[in-house]
Amino acid sequence: MTRARDTPPLTIDLRDGAARVVNADYSLSAPVTTWVDPRVVGRIETRYVGLVRGEPVVVLGKGAVGGVAADFVTPGTRASYLAAKAESRLVARWLGGGLVGVGGLLLLIAVVLVATRPR
Repeated sequence: MTRARDTPPLTIDLRDGAARVVNADYSLSAPVTTWVDPRVVGRIETRYVGLVRGEPVVVLGKGAVGGVAADFVTPGTRASYLAAKAESRLVARWLGGGLVGVGGLLLLIAVVLVATRPR
């Protein structure tokens, strides 16, 4: 159960300076780091999910006054982000092809059943 969600101000170090993420409604895309608060009270465990200071990130959004209005932020580099997108595209292609094949097979079975039914 999520008790609170907080996306604090984020400053991104770029080659030619720094840029701020000016909005607080951006989403974090997996895989992000998860850690547990070591001060456990009874059986209640507090988990935090987020970015680690200094790790590379990819920010997708639009330029805005004072920085970037981010749609989402994901850990990793541009290359790792593009590789993950290419991999998901390949999975989607195979899954789509499989579903088209199963649909074609079911259609063929239906045609054969209709054509061979007794009259």
